[in-house]
Amino acid sequence: MLVTETLPIFIKEGQNKTFTMNSLLNDTSTSAANFNLTVEMTTNPLWFAVMSIPYLRTYPHECSEQLFSRLYGNMLSTYIMNSSPKIKKIFDEFNAKETPTNPLEANQELKTVLLEETPWLSSIKDEKEQMKQLAVFFNLNKMQRDLKKAQRDLVDRQNPDGSFSWFPGGNKDKTVSGHILAGFGKLDKMLKGQSDEFFTNQINKVISNSIDYLDKEYSDQLIEDRKTSVKLDLNDYTSYFYYRSYWTKKKEIPSELKKVLTTVAKSYAENFDDYSLYHQAMITTFLQRFGYKDLAKQCVATLKKSAKTTEENGMYWINNPYGWYWYQAPIETQAMLIEAFAEATPEDTKSVEEMKIWLLRNKQTESWGTTKSTTEAVYALLNYGKSWVDSEKGITMKLGETILDQNTQGAKTSEAGFFKKSYYWKDITPDKAKLEINKTSPGAAWGGMYRLYYENMDKIMAHNSSNVTIEKQLFVKTNEGSETKLREVTTSQPIHLGDIVVVRLVIKTDRDMEYIHLKDLRASGFEPVNVLSTYKWQNGAGYYESTKDAATHFFFSSLPKGVYTFEYQLKANNIGEFSDGITTFQNMYAPAMSAHTEGKHVTIVK
Repeated sequence: MLVTETLPIFIKEGQNKTFTMNSLLNDTSTSAANFNLTVEMTTNPLWFAVMSIPYLRTYPHECSEQLFSRLYGNMLSTYIMNSSPKIKKIFDEFNAKETPTNPLEANQELKTVLLEETPWLSSIKDEKEQMKQLAVFFNLNKMQRDLKKAQRDLVDRQNPDGSFSWFPGGNKDKTVSGHILAGFGKLDKMLKGQSDEFFTNQINKVISNSIDYLDKEYSDQLIEDRKTSVKLDLNDYTSYFYYRSYWTKKKEIPSELKKVLTTVAKSYAENFDDYSLYHQAMITTFLQRFGYKDLAKQCVATLKKSAKTTEENGMYWINNPYGWYWYQAPIETQAMLIEAFAEATPEDTKSVEEMKIWLLRNKQTESWGTTKSTTEAVYALLNYGKSWVDSEKGITMKLGETILDQNTQGAKTSEAGFFKKSYYWKDITPDKAKLEINKTSPGAAWGGMYRLYYENMDKIMAHNSSNVTIEKQLFVKTNEGSETKLREVTTSQPIHLGDIVVVRLVIKTDRDMEYIHLKDLRASGFEPVNVLSTYKWQNGAGYYESTKDAATHFFFSSLPKGVYTFEYQLKANNIGEFSDGITTFQNMYAPAMSAHTEGKHVTIVK
């Protein structure tokens, strides 16, 4: 059978790494035949961040945050296209289909299942359609039309008092109103003095009305709090100070609220650990902007103590989980922490670059998920730290004794930073098992080495990654009185014709995973007991099980970190010697993330 083995690649600025595909380096099989060896690298992942703006789904519901996100995306896209000829060229290239549309399409020869076989086909097609719309989204004429409509919709949505409701007709919402005001502030920063070209008189009026609404809302709240002698909810005021910190040049905050900040600024820093990570990012940023720079640096120092830095994921915080509250949003929190570090300690570019790595790693395997998260992530990536515009430069690659020139004939590359080089048949030699990469440019690069080879099924060796291991066992189901027992299949205790065989798959993962395809090939001497495709729940995980002619497929939309055991039944219906199939585990959105079991021999007797 044709076997695919993968080796993930990840490298950061200033690193020199050697990646070794041991299965090729130490290949001693006399029956294996190499078919393809591919080196693939995304050398400038910034474009994935830029392209994620139109990539996001358009919500079917007209919530105010979504209306703002549409406007945000259009303004930012127009600015990018007008200010960067290089990026414009990239989208022209995308139109010409020189750049792969998405990870699924870019790795067709590596995929172990056709899209039509997956139960989430509609979702994947939806992603494909979104990527097709990318070029249309970055069409200047269409962007201008969409921009005008988005502006009109947001202007119409604002309530007479300057507030926004989450949905039309709902109560005024301080959080949604503040998010939109801060969002315009972030756009203003990214537009770098060109906001007058994008902010119409109507949009400026929306901003002014939002400022007036929040000022009045919190001034009235302060009066009520003082009347009732209630202790101030500093979490609530934290949000206000953060939202307003973007617009103090346009209008100072009311004097009474300014007095509150003067009174509690030191308290914010002293009781910093009492706040959520999201609010800690807010506090650090607004303390810096309102002139409490020493306190802001103190907050950054506290944050660094609780941060974790790893080679693969960069700098991040373990206490940054998803939750039910609006501020329990890991992507948004990380983006705001980047903002806080970059503004309070601008000299610490190393931390900012490491934090950006975490954002990109999450986009690579999980997507940023929501419009709100994506706008925050793109803002942080484009606005802070080193420029990644030319990060595809400064990368050298050597495969064995061969220098991989990104511009050499036979290599597929583009200014978008996607590189691919393939070798076939006799050109695949053991010395090409080692890939040496040196990176001097900012940012990160990732990809994979992929080896495709033919091998007798029962001679395939197990291939596990650093993130997942998989094991397959066969048992014969027996009945002893009223009790059912499982007997492991061994050479001395073979399978008999008519036996019910239980296939046990044990998976160990060291991280949360999404969109996983588990494919278990079966020997031709077996027949599936269950032939109906259905959704199941087993051992703490939900999955879709699909039985096909040659294999049983399991599809997990979500697979949290842990150890899982899955079982299903087969019937021995033919006598003979058979090669039992391997079990393959693969991330549908990142094919370089895969593992498979070894091949085994199965004997079925009378």
